[in-house]
Amino acid sequence: MNLVNNTLELQEYINVTSNFDFDKALPFIKRAERKYIIPNIGKEEYTTILNHDGSDSDIAEVKYLLAEASSNLGFHLGFAQLCVHITNYGTKQTELEDTKSIDWATKRDLQRGFTDTGFEAIDEALKTMEYYVDKFADWRDSAAYSVFNEHFNKRTDEFQQHFNISSSRKTFIALKPIVRKIEEQYFLPMLGEEAMNLIKTRTMDPVLSRALDLCQKAEVAL
Repeated sequence: MNLVNNTLELQEYINVTSNFDFDKALPFIKRAERKYIIPNIGKEEYTTILNHDGSDSDIAEVKYLLAEASSNLGFHLGFAQLCVHITNYGTKQTELEDTKSIDWATKRDLQRGFTDTGFEAIDEALKTMEYYVDKFADWRDSAAYSVFNEHFNKRTDEFQQHFNISSSRKTFIALKPIVRKIEEQYFLPMLGEEAMNLIKTRTMDPVLSRALDLCQKAEVAL
């Protein structure tokens, strides 16, 4: 079982005909979920969302967005092979007499569209999961959790305030090892662990709030 399981479901996200052979796309959909979705939400949360019955609208919305990502990123991964037949007699591209192959520029734009749509859907799903975090406990308690309480900038929107990463949670997650290194290399020697932890408590104290703001800006700049 995957987030997308047949042609009818696929048509919600990709413009394919009703007679499209879903089995040709299935290996790439599986790979997309394995490569892009599970690492972002964790295996346990993936299984939970996969088995959700639709009773909770917020979880259902996340499931829909992840299915959209699965479809588009699956087509991104399999784009070159979906129109190809591999047989014992070699490899052939499928073409009909009354159709014309698209040019390279259209292929490029299509593939870019699949990629952009897929990653945008993952970002939207993670945004919803952050907002309703208690409904996604398996994700919250996993290494994939995209809110980093141990850093000055713990959320994507905080980092975005100081530097434009197009509000991309994928980019923010990728920066985590660098941010950790920056805090250890620059902040820890200057502030000490106790002061850093105090600033990160995010109290209403105006001095600590100002210190947090400055640390966030410096962390992004470094």
